Amino acid sequence: ADEVKKAGFQVRSLIWDADRAANLPPDIDRVEGLLNDVSRLSLPLEEVEALVAQVGLLKNVGNNPEVIDYESLRNLLLALEGRPVHVIVITAAESYMNTNEISTTAYEQMRRAEMMVRCSGIPYTVVRSGKVTTGLTTCPRVAAVRLTDWQTTFGERAKAAYEDASERCQISARQVSAVIAGCILNEQAYGKSLELFGEAGPEQKLEEIVGAIEPDNMDADALLSRNDTAVALSNFPPAVIDDIRQVRAQFKQGQRHRTA
Repeated sequence: ADEVKKAGFQVRSLIWDADRAANLPPDIDRVEGLLNDVSRLSLPLEEVEALVAQVGLLKNVGNNPEVIDYESLRNLLLALEGRPVHVIVITAAESYMNTNEISTTAYEQMRRAEMMVRCSGIPYTVVRSGKVTTGLTTCPRVAAVRLTDWQTTFGERAKAAYEDASERCQISARQVSAVIAGCILNEQAYGKSLELFGEAGPEQKLEEIVGAIEPDNMDADALLSRNDTAVALSNFPPAVIDDIRQVRAQFKQGQRHRTA
């Protein structure tokens, strides 16, 4: 939040757990809402220009990756009601690097959430942050690589990428926040999926970090019109495909209303 405020934005926080929100800075707007109830999200999202979505543990839900990592983002997108808000989705590398059952399930739910925002038709940026530390890091340079493993199923390329990433330096939470703050409403970051790591070397400007990343060039209509299992949507259950179609239709309808 500090880095976003430094960039000149007014910050509003969606509160669903008062205990966890107690440590937020006092100058942040607080609006209560429920991530599992679309009707309780309209007010928190009223007149926002950008949405940074990073959902943690939800009270009374437990460690349920489907509710935490997928359904919460779906409900946020539906609550936007077709408005072209810049959505930045933040996911974590830890779930991709671990192989236990919970982490593997979380990976799949995150992948579905990421694909939903890519297919939605709105301005988006997907950020996966690797090996984040809340303390200081000895790697002041932020490195970004284009995230491409969304094009494959879990395993293969994703596992190989994270095995390589395990040898890289940590990145601090402040560094991640600074990149995210620089991406907000920045057209240079629209339609891109990137993975952040720390490494030795001089700090880079945002243009050097994000500007060099190629856009996803997602053809959502082509993917969703296919009857076979398109690679990017492989292994997604029909209910998820229906959710993606609903979100996309909502934003396409909003676009038509704005241009009418």
